[in-house]
Amino acid sequence: MSSPTALLRLRSGSLSRRGQSGGDVRESFDEDAPEVNMEPVSRISVVDYAAAQLRDMIANGEWALGQRIPSESELAELLGMSRASVRTATRSLIEAGLLEARQGAGTFVVETNESGVALKRWLQDALVHETNEVRDALEVLAARLAAQRRDEGEVQTMAALLEARREALRAGEFDAFVEADLHFHLAIGDAAHNTVLRELYRSLSPSLRATIARNQDKAGFQAGNADDEHDVLMAALRDGDPDAAGAAVVRMLGVLEES
Repeated sequence: MSSPTALLRLRSGSLSRRGQSGGDVRESFDEDAPEVNMEPVSRISVVDYAAAQLRDMIANGEWALGQRIPSESELAELLGMSRASVRTATRSLIEAGLLEARQGAGTFVVETNESGVALKRWLQDALVHETNEVRDALEVLAARLAAQRRDEGEVQTMAALLEARREALRAGEFDAFVEADLHFHLAIGDAAHNTVLRELYRSLSPSLRATIARNQDKAGFQAGNADDEHDVLMAALRDGDPDAAGAAVVRMLGVLEES
């Protein structure tokens, strides 16, 4: 049986619909009223909605690069949906390259936007020497800008990372040394306060990590050999001297090229 409003007919100056008794029920309307464009409502699945929410939280800095995101059950409660939907959404962001699942540790943010992921994948296929040339130029620029723009909190962060680098060297912990060195340089990129530079520099972090590990070979590491240009660079950053900071990086890169 048709509902009372099942059949609608537009007539001049009126709206006619077929009533239950079969007769027309006429309702007037304003012919001069503005037309309303009705757009079709797009439907989005629960999983797509969850993925969009997680993507936004990553992009907005809710979870920092390298930070572990909440557990599956915590996310389900936060988003008000099932764990299965959250699991599928999280998996889609892992496949997109924004998240990384680590056995026994959880899921971590490894990239903040998909453009960065695309750049990283493109750089993987780029020539090594070309990538290194771009990274070297960015390192000098980042150091100069950081010396001019860093705040006290960033100075403390960089100094703490440099101290962690020294401690790893003294303790003979090679992997910890490489990670501390890497994050010291990434912190300089952050302190430059240039979003484009920061994202480009972070996209080159795999290349930088490989360079640190290759140039500070394990034999030299065990002997306690590590250049002291990092201390000179840190002093320049603390003093706010862009020329000294840039020169320290240039000397550091020269040492690496000769080794």
